[in-house]
Amino acid sequence: MKFVIFIGAADKTDMILYTAKVLSNIGKKVLLVDGTKAQLYEYAINPIVGEKTEFEGFDVAFRLKNLSAVDELKHNKEVGEEYDLALVDTDIPGFLTFEQFKNADLRYVVTSYERSCLVKTREVMDGIYSTTESPGQLEVERIILNSVECSIDDEYLNMQLTEHLVVWPDESYHLPVDEVDLAIKINNQHNGKINLKGLSRTYRSLITDICQRIVECDRRTVRKAIRKAKRRE
Repeated sequence: MKFVIFIGAADKTDMILYTAKVLSNIGKKVLLVDGTKAQLYEYAINPIVGEKTEFEGFDVAFRLKNLSAVDELKHNKEVGEEYDLALVDTDIPGFLTFEQFKNADLRYVVTSYERSCLVKTREVMDGIYSTTESPGQLEVERIILNSVECSIDDEYLNMQLTEHLVVWPDESYHLPVDEVDLAIKINNQHNGKINLKGLSRTYRSLITDICQRIVECDRRTVRKAIRKAKRRE
């Protein structure tokens, strides 16, 4: 089972739900792990049954103390074969260890430019790196949500977020503030559905890039899955 970990204080529930939906449309069996302090996915999914709920073609796991409960799936053949992918979202400093972060197939840091978000994201990274005395150098992708034109740039972000051995990409992914994207997120939450119809081109491009990296397929396959997710049921 492939693990993809998204860490950071920014609310990334909609982005990861869209990603899970598209991946399930591609034919992957997906487990989404809610490792957020506020259990944010409970407000986007209706109804919730138990600690693991099927939603829009994939499963969502809730109320886990740490990643180890899910990480055991890698070592349990009978259960592990149930899923192709685990998408992990956490904003909790102690939710996963450095070893678990290192062993992930893909790693994303998701933040905004707001100072509170940057500081809390740094705390999550500090918590991960505090679990090892000899961290190795890791490649980590970075996504900036609610991006706006301001004095903050990637060089400043590197300075704020990097005290550890992290190899950042040459450029971050940027998702600008968009009222329509926000309206779709809110409507989806209240309707208990995932509908990608009307998402901005930038947002669709971000989801396409993430999914393409995860499943290592061509963009046409991902775009077809996105079109399917845009249809109203």
